[in-house]
This record gives sequence, structure tokens and C-alpha cells, in this order.
Amino acid sequence: MAIEVPEVDVSTVISILALIISATSLGISWYFGFRDRYKLKTECVYFPESEYGPATLRVRVVNVGRRMAILRLFGGNHVGGGTSGEYLDHKSGGLTLKENEVFERTLDKEGIHDMGPDGEIVQYKVLWIEDTRGHRHKISKSRKYIRRLIRDAK
Repeated sequence: MAIEVPEVDVSTVISILALIISATSLGISWYFGFRDRYKLKTECVYFPESEYGPATLRVRVVNVGRRMAILRLFGGNHVGGGTSGEYLDHKSGGLTLKENEVFERTLDKEGIHDMGPDGEIVQYKVLWIEDTRGHRHKISKSRKYIRRLIRDAK
């Protein structure tokens, strides 16, 4: 019992090979296009009060992507609602982070407060960093550590 293989035209083989090469090329392009952008990794670390100083939060933002990121605002959401922030390097259009560059800020108990729109003092409940496209990147664990800083720094 022999299996019969139908004859395949040369133009059909070339068409199938062209389709495979096209699909592979598209996949590779998409992969490198997806990787070729900026990506921010954010973290917040709590340091309790010690003989070396008062309780503080260290906020750290790292550009782990391949393109540079331009950060415009560092701020947060208020406890009673609303948001506010501080411009980063306003004169040059923002703080530029190249690949694997780091932005760090240390905040003490007074650092988690800001001036509200009516001149009142407001407290942050969560921190974020905003890029030039207007996207706000939440600082991971900032809500938890702000509560802990308030509780411990009395």
C-alpha cells in the first residue's frame, strides 16, 4: 500500500515560503518594536527611625527600557481627594532617564505633605511619577509605607 503524494507546483512552494518568511519577519519586528521603548520600575523602601536618623521613605525609579524616559512630575494623590506634584527639572522640559539610569528621592514625615490648591497643607496617600505623555506611574508600596511612616514617626 503506497501513499500517493500529489504533485506540487513550483509557484505554490514559492508562495508558501514567502508567507512563512513574511510571518517570521513580522513577528521579529513586533518583538523588537515592543522591547524598544522605555519602561519604568518603581519602588518605595521604608527605613525606620534609628540612631542614624529619623524614619524615611526612599523612592526609586529606574528606566529598565531601551529608550530614554522623560519624567515631568513627582507627586501623589491626597488623602481627602485631589492630586498635586512637583515639577522635575522644569526649565529643560523634564528629567531625562536613559537606559538603566536611576531617580531617587528621600522623604521624611514632612516630605509626604504638600500645599493644596487653596493654600492648605495636604497629605499624600499614594505617590506617583508622571512622564511627558501624561502617564502616571504609581510608586509600588508607597501607600503602605506612607501609613507606616506616619504611624512610626510621631
